[in-house]
Amino acid sequence: MQEEEIRNRGIRCALRHMHSLRVQAAGGKKADFIEPCQQCGEFDVCEADWSETTKLIMKESGYLDCD
Repeated sequence: MQEEEIRNRGIRCALRHMHSLRVQAAGGKKADFIEPCQQCGEFDVCEADWSETTKLIMKESGYLDCD
């Protein structure tokens, strides 16, 4: 897989999780971080390993130290 697709998959993953958590909070629900994975068309590729899926964008952003 090319680096651009890895990056884009990580961005899509992060956005799915952010949107899901925002909707949950707006509805007064307890945070369910795995919820977006249950509906994700890319689940068969990442198997809900969001930390690995978003590793490249976290590293590139300098937000977290991901070695």
